[in-house]
Formats: sequence, structure tokens, C-alpha cells
Amino acid sequence: MATMGNKLRPEEPGFEVKLTVPKSKLAAFNEMLDEFWTGESKWDAMQVLRKQRRELAVESLRRLFEFAEQNDCGGSRVIAMFLASLYNGYRFHVDLTDLRLLSSQYRDDMLNVLYLDGAPEQEVHCYFQDGGKRFERLFERYGLPDRDKVTTHLEGLENFQEESLQAGLDELPHIADRLRNALKAGRHG
Repeated sequence: MATMGNKLRPEEPGFEVKLTVPKSKLAAFNEMLDEFWTGESKWDAMQVLRKQRRELAVESLRRLFEFAEQNDCGGSRVIAMFLASLYNGYRFHVDLTDLRLLSSQYRDDMLNVLYLDGAPEQEVHCYFQDGGKRFERLFERYGLPDRDKVTTHLEGLENFQEESLQAGLDELPHIADRLRNALKAGRHG
């Protein structure tokens, strides 16, 4: 039988708990019990805050995705890259210094989405109808570098001098052999 002050709550089965509370902690203990019985504990308050924060984060995700979908500018590309990195972090990498291009509202939205994705209930694209297809179309439209595509890696070679490329191939002879074989096969195919 549970008690609340002098009130009995016989409708709720329970366990009898016996403990000794130091006099110096009695006021705090009674306050904790009051919070427990009224349902207004700090834990309950945190649950309300978590729910509000999640709702804000979902709203931020929608705002970011809609902006990236409906616009074609430097900021919308950065947002698309950010969303792509959350969608598949192996395939897409975001340069965090690009976030400097965005207004504070969009940076705040990104932080909210990171909160949402920190303990995900679902993947970011699942918050949208046909989200997977829509995200993939968005990434394709912006031509985002996709590490699953060989062309992304080959395009990255343009930034290196021939001496640097040769030094890299010397360090990785098995890769050099694969490239030579692919080039030979292409000439004869």
C-alpha cells in the first residue's frame, strides 16, 4: 500500500521500502518524495524539455531540407552537403568551414538537427515522404562528391602535381597496378 503524506493509495499495488534518512537530508528527501508523488519530478520536467527539443529539431530539419530543395545557391549547397553527410557519412563529407557561409538561423538549425541525430529515432530522410529518393535526387542535383563513385576519387587527382601523384603511386604499388590494368583494359576494350 502506497502512502502520500497521510493519504493511503490502496488502488496501487506496491512495495514497502524502509530506509533511514539523516536529519540533515530530511527536507530534501521529503521534497523528492513530493515531486515523485505529484508527477512533477525533475525527470518528468526533463522529459517535457526533451520532447520540445525534438519537435524543434524536426522543424529545423524540415526547414533545412526545404531550403536545399527549393533553392540553388551556395548556402543551399552547403545545407545539402550537411544533410548528405547525416544521410550517409561514408559517402558524403561536409567541410565544416563551409558553415561560415550560412546565416545564424541555418547554423542553429544544423545544431538542432545534430541533436536530433545524436540519439536517432529514425534516419534523417525518414522524416519525409519518399525521403530516400528525395535526398538522393537532391544530392545528384547539386553534384555532391559521392565516395561510392569512382569519378569522385579521380576528380580529386586534378589537385595534385604529377610528381605528387607518382610518389603516391610508388607508396601504394597495388593501387598503381590496378590503375595500369584498368587503363590497358580500356585501350583494348
